[in-house]
Amino acid sequence: MNWFLVSIKKEKEHNKNISIKSKIQNEFPLCEVEETVFQSHNINMIYATNQSIHNKQFQFGDLFIIGDIKIHNKKELISKYDLEYGQSNESLVIQMYKRKGIACIDDLVGEFSFVIFDKRYNRVYAIRDQIGVKPLFWVCKKDEYIFSSDIFLLKDFFDVQDLNYEYFGEFYERNGTIDIPSTPFKQVNRISSGHYVLIEEEKEVVSRQYWDLSDIRNEIRYSNESEYFEKFYEILNEAVNCRLIKGKYNSVLLSGGLDSTSIYSLAKMNEENSIASVSAVFDELKECDERDYFEELLMKYEDEGNYVNLDNKLMFEDFPNNIPFTYEPNVSSISSEFSINIAKVSVKKGFYNVLSGFGGDQLLTGSLYITRDHLKKLRIKKLFSFLTDYSIYTNTSAYQNMINYTLKPNIVKNFVRNESEYYKTIEEKLKKIPTYSKKELYFEISNAKAHLYIDRTIGGITGTDMNHPFLDRRLIEFMYKIPGDLRFTPEYSKYILRKSMRNILTPTITDRLNKTTHLAYTYKSLKKNWDSIIKVIEHPIIVNELGLISKEEWKENVGKWRNGLETRSDFWTLLAIEIWIKKLMRKVELN
Repeated sequence: MNWFLVSIKKEKEHNKNISIKSKIQNEFPLCEVEETVFQSHNINMIYATNQSIHNKQFQFGDLFIIGDIKIHNKKELISKYDLEYGQSNESLVIQMYKRKGIACIDDLVGEFSFVIFDKRYNRVYAIRDQIGVKPLFWVCKKDEYIFSSDIFLLKDFFDVQDLNYEYFGEFYERNGTIDIPSTPFKQVNRISSGHYVLIEEEKEVVSRQYWDLSDIRNEIRYSNESEYFEKFYEILNEAVNCRLIKGKYNSVLLSGGLDSTSIYSLAKMNEENSIASVSAVFDELKECDERDYFEELLMKYEDEGNYVNLDNKLMFEDFPNNIPFTYEPNVSSISSEFSINIAKVSVKKGFYNVLSGFGGDQLLTGSLYITRDHLKKLRIKKLFSFLTDYSIYTNTSAYQNMINYTLKPNIVKNFVRNESEYYKTIEEKLKKIPTYSKKELYFEISNAKAHLYIDRTIGGITGTDMNHPFLDRRLIEFMYKIPGDLRFTPEYSKYILRKSMRNILTPTITDRLNKTTHLAYTYKSLKKNWDSIIKVIEHPIIVNELGLISKEEWKENVGKWRNGLETRSDFWTLLAIEIWIKKLMRKVELN
């Protein structure tokens, strides 16, 4: 885990040093960090990490840079820009910037948020990666700009009680997926994914988008399917390997599904870097246990695996104190104990660099919307074949499926409220995307960002670095460019993944059709801890002050949640807002 903060005075010279080490350790008491500070005239840069710092360089002549930077296409960049090997990520970016200016960021593949101060022209650039894996926030004071990797590092520069109530409406409309400039705090701004902010003397702050998936127009067409499988394998393999580090420090959060097992198997094929697995298992809650799937794979690679039994390590213990506080509402934080328990064991075993299969569902699970594309291209026979087979496999109405997916498709209507501004925004965005398979992929990848907000909190608590190979920019762009049929067939989803990984997985996994859920685990957790849960949520702020839901609707859905029944689709989003505001109020009281 890396953290950073940079303060740039508009005119005056800095007269005091700033530290972030104490702030990090106050937030994450068990986190041991090293800090390095750089100061020059009107700029202060502070970088901290839970790993060793080796000769961190911030200044390159009249150029200054700080950030959390992981570049995954170094070889290509070195060749394209005719650079020397062995440079740090910061040095590489600066050398590119010298050659091409800020346009160089178009060539970056990786996960990054960083700030460049160009003293020659008194310009500040703050850049966030294309997918939004690394966060970046900023505050503007009277004579100072402050940028940071995390909101909590900015607490000296804003009032945590000065809430932006419009934000919660946005959070609700977007069902917990936030990638907009605003934050819960009026004075704190976010840089959206694929954007950079430019600050110049005596000019307005400008935010510019430099990458968006919907802008990609070229397509990939191969002569046969095997070529797609081979290329997909190549890109995913690179996405996995560039996220491994040298030594015995890597693990995969291994379940019995296609996504994590594919990452584990590809990592095992790499002889340079070792990989271990850490898995949740259940002896009592058999329906949640997946050992029947992944133990055969462990045998294939002569690996014993590391198990974490969660039968009695339940969620919602000491509710809501057990839910880690993040400086934004976070749907994933509600169930984060599950991941935290596994991550703690991984670190205890010495594996702090953790890979997960997150993003695989969003990237690779197509749907029957592909039939709309078949209709457009007059592939009538294929259209009816898909509709018929899918309806048989899922025991659903072929007629209704044709209405919903082929004749009157509306991808966002099931996920976004029709009257919301976000509905209009995303509807306009999807209009310029030519096919429904691409529209769906764009929407799914946009929603994948909701999970990423919890990674830094889990990392701080446990000492892990979380990595998600399926969110690799190269892989996302490849899937966007190829025919939609390769994501979905009526028989099963993730077609290209199943076919590409067949030789390195086991038939038990590649032929698997069902998906394990943890409903029994969630229900057991609710049943045991319900008395403490209901005390917190029975008088909700989201009803009384924010007006996001009626009292009656809230009471009804809380009852359904308690009894394991299906709740409204936005229930977890509402719950996340409710818990977050109450935890913030408690935090303010304690301070």
